[in-house]
Amino acid sequence: MLNEKKKSFVERIVKIAENAQDPLVRGKRRSRFISRDGISYSLTDGCMDLWDNILEDLLIKNDWNTKFSENYVDSKLQEMICKMFKDGDLQKALEYFDQLITEYEQYSKEHILCVPLFGLELNEGSIKLGNVVLKKMDDKCTDELLSRLELAISKTLNTDIEKRMFFEQEKERINKSLRDRVCAEITLTAEPERALEIAETEARRTIDLLRYSIPSIYSANKRVMIGLQGEYSWQTRYVPIIAVDGSSFNCRDQGVGPLFPLELSTTNVKQMKKIGVFILGDILEKKQLNNFEETLLQGIEWFSRSQTQPDLKNKLLNLITVLETFLTPGGNDPIQKSIAEGIAILLEDDAFSRKKLIKRIKIFYGFRSKLSHGHGKEILATDVRELSNIAGSLIMVLTKLKDQFESKEELINWIEYRKLGGLQENWNAYKESLKRA
Repeated sequence: MLNEKKKSFVERIVKIAENAQDPLVRGKRRSRFISRDGISYSLTDGCMDLWDNILEDLLIKNDWNTKFSENYVDSKLQEMICKMFKDGDLQKALEYFDQLITEYEQYSKEHILCVPLFGLELNEGSIKLGNVVLKKMDDKCTDELLSRLELAISKTLNTDIEKRMFFEQEKERINKSLRDRVCAEITLTAEPERALEIAETEARRTIDLLRYSIPSIYSANKRVMIGLQGEYSWQTRYVPIIAVDGSSFNCRDQGVGPLFPLELSTTNVKQMKKIGVFILGDILEKKQLNNFEETLLQGIEWFSRSQTQPDLKNKLLNLITVLETFLTPGGNDPIQKSIAEGIAILLEDDAFSRKKLIKRIKIFYGFRSKLSHGHGKEILATDVRELSNIAGSLIMVLTKLKDQFESKEELINWIEYRKLGGLQENWNAYKESLKRA
């Protein structure tokens, strides 16, 4: 870290320590009580602002969040200030901050994480998708994990009896939670809490890609739902229906929640490849994305959210957002018209089909407008399925075209170019002319 940056951090840390308050003092806007290592104090208002500012600068602007979690750095700042108070010397802030910098720069411990998933079925082998490996924790995989655990426990300072008790306890939990379950496995260089945060984020990004594939593999009545372990469940819902006058009685006893898992079979994986899931997985692995790749992943995220919504209205709103993520025009162009025409250009080849699709998109926008303004209209499942198919097809086409565009703006320009009758083979020359204009 450059000396000027380091000096700025140390000055802010010292200022926080100088303005720390008695534990009972509370600020006008905000306050925080801290007690650690026998030292207690309160941070109020401006000190809290400085504290947050330090965390943001370290974690976001200096990329410390690649290895350290917010809680970890927060704890280190607490520890630093408590040491300064115990020493009675605030100028030791530089020494302690240097120690923290060294810890960050030299941190190299790798952790392997197995995040258990729900709603996936993988009978054999493993599948790499994005930054994680999807694998079934069969006996071999689980026993390998237990061997790693036993080695780690053997290196602790506990007695042999304590080590054995600890191992047996964790073995039982691993067998219950992981054995025979599909997990997202990832290896990371980060302190444990941050490693878990990153692992769960990467697992969710991969789940987004899998959710994108579900409508092309299963019908909606299968209610296929996937996520991290514990996010969804299957239960039986019993509802009695009794006539007030006692003339009749009915009941509904039905399964609610997901009915089928997403099976990562050879056939389904082939379909996933066809719609571009693994191309999108390659994008997840990239360290630096261009604007168009970021837009693709944002669209996937909104599509994924739509698949988790139990309410048809929310599904429709999420799917409309998918379309807008890709095709909202710049300037003062009418959004509805531009998006409808853009989808028609991308998905259809002839004038009749394009006109028909534009009409349908405008109808969906009419639904959205009424919902947004509180004029609830009943949404049919057939409408949502149709819109889901349009949004999914749009993602598939744009995934195939991803190498043609560096940004969303280039996509919008390409659509305008095609509207004017421009030929695909002349697109690159036209694009260059736009840059020179």
